Amino acid sequence: MKTKIPAFLFCVFCITTLHAQQAPYWRHALGGAVIGAPAAQVESVAAVCDGGNVQAYSREGRELWNFNAQGRLTPFITRSREGTSYICRTNGLLIALNRVGQELWRVNLGAPITSPVQVGFDGRIFVPTASRIACYTASGFPLWSKPLTQPLGLPLQLDKQGGLLAIQNDGELLVLNAFGKALSRRLSETPALFIALDTPAAESLAPEATEAAAEAFKAAVAEAAKTAEEAAKAAAVAREAAEKAAAAAKAAPDNQAAQNTAAQARGAAEAAARLAGEKATAAADIASKFPPVFTGAETTLLVVYKTGKAETIRWTRSEQSFALAFPALAAAPLAVASRGDKLGMALANGKVSLYSVGEKRSLWSGDSHIANSDTPAESSLIYDERGLYALSKSGATGYFEDGKQHWLQRIQDAKSPPAFSDEGILYSGGNDWVLYAYHLEDTIKTQRQSIYGPAPEGSYGTGNPRPSPWAEDFNRYEEREIRDRLERISTAAREGRLGENERSYAAYLMEIAGSIADAPMNQSPLHPLIHVNYRVEAARLLAYMGSRETIPFLAGLCRSDPDPLVKAAAAEAIGYIGVDPDGIALAAFRSMIFPLIPNRDERVLAAVAAATGSLCRFSGPPLSEAGIRLLSAVADIGPAFAQAVARKELQSLR
Repeated sequence: MKTKIPAFLFCVFCITTLHAQQAPYWRHALGGAVIGAPAAQVESVAAVCDGGNVQAYSREGRELWNFNAQGRLTPFITRSREGTSYICRTNGLLIALNRVGQELWRVNLGAPITSPVQVGFDGRIFVPTASRIACYTASGFPLWSKPLTQPLGLPLQLDKQGGLLAIQNDGELLVLNAFGKALSRRLSETPALFIALDTPAAESLAPEATEAAAEAFKAAVAEAAKTAEEAAKAAAVAREAAEKAAAAAKAAPDNQAAQNTAAQARGAAEAAARLAGEKATAAADIASKFPPVFTGAETTLLVVYKTGKAETIRWTRSEQSFALAFPALAAAPLAVASRGDKLGMALANGKVSLYSVGEKRSLWSGDSHIANSDTPAESSLIYDERGLYALSKSGATGYFEDGKQHWLQRIQDAKSPPAFSDEGILYSGGNDWVLYAYHLEDTIKTQRQSIYGPAPEGSYGTGNPRPSPWAEDFNRYEEREIRDRLERISTAAREGRLGENERSYAAYLMEIAGSIADAPMNQSPLHPLIHVNYRVEAARLLAYMGSRETIPFLAGLCRSDPDPLVKAAAAEAIGYIGVDPDGIALAAFRSMIFPLIPNRDERVLAAVAAATGSLCRFSGPPLSEAGIRLLSAVADIGPAFAQAVARKELQSLR
């Protein structure tokens, strides 16, 4: 006989199962409270503690490293794709740590960061302080700096093109590309949050945005024409009054009052005529412009205000910005995430919803763990192929994309917001100075990987930006021209003023450094041989603006340039850049070292050994394991000076 379960008991069982709280997968006492959201990446997590320590653990809870910053830290930690951790002391000292917690470099910013560092496509970092946004290479060389008129009102964000989004306290919205070029728009107030929309969502908005912009354009033309017409009428009236006053003055040449009145009327008529001319010119200028046409490829932002009011903002190719009303949210916003043409939203009323921009409707709305005490500053939303995840200081809730709740985890007495890893582990720091890990799901996130982590989502085109603006300059091969241009680039690099010239400078340096490797047999009066000193200097200067995108070019120089000095300079530049996530540089070094033969150039091998040591320190395992094998080979049977360099590098890696 089958036992029947009463319906109400079955419902209670289902609800209890759905909201069952997971016990911690592991926990570790830290010796201090976690003061910001942990950073979860590549099966590990790192957390900043209030005592000035940064501690990292594997997903299984094994301690990986513990770094003491020798001073108090701001509550922010960012990890790059290569596993570099960026932290900042409260005195403004920015510190970069490698995958095993060893310091790589430090830079004095002059003031502490105000939100987490952001990492660009090629590993460059964007660093916000109260007075500026600065950009550095992954090895700490300055690229550009943008002053702020007000501190940021919301954390710095990346847009979909690898640039930056920032909002100042006064409501000034800034959109900066990776090279520091800025567009701005004044908002009516500082919003609660903002986000760059994915291309499908922007494309869905494009026709409507075009129509709205066209209407705004027509209204602007009509208003300008009306103003010009009114100014013309006023000028005609003033001219008529001046003519009458002039006639009266002519009839009474001895009447001083009449003369004064005529002079004043003439001046007023001239001023009115000038104003009418200006208004007519302005109206013609506005009328000559075509209505903006949007394709969806432009940077498009969703801005949500504290009341739930929302709007989208985008820029045309002529750098004009247009706003379009967006459906208001049902409650004050806590967090938003974009994927494809859909938007995930977490609201202060405890609801999490998914909205289709293309269909212009809400797909679903569900309950969550969100508490009244949660704020936008301590909340976040993750939206990827696994589903939608709402995180806040009071806990986390996971949903499948169809809206079915996957799990709900409440967190008691949390000190900081949690982090959710690609492996389905929730990390949270408690007021009890303990780091907790909750294994909530095993759904695997698929994504393109390098040997260290997620592959970049795009490229800045700095790996091969040629031709340079000077490629067709008739005098480009004259020694004085080359020397002066290299000096200007060197000065800009040292002073952190590369900015919008970065790609042009990189293209020129590649043309000079690679002039022999690219065309060794094509020298002519129109393409003369460039002196080795200039090719060496060009290769070295690439280190100051180089990135993972520059590595293939420099590795190619190491392999194919016939001059040992250029090979050594290219290897030196690779060492300064420090990143080689795909192992391209080490593969080139391997071909230069093996087989070891007696007449191998000592300068080249020494430079390769130094660069290999630098790559190993920056990246850590597994790249460092291959690098150590190369260093061991040079240390054993290389030329004397190269042996000494290799042994020194090996010693530094122990």
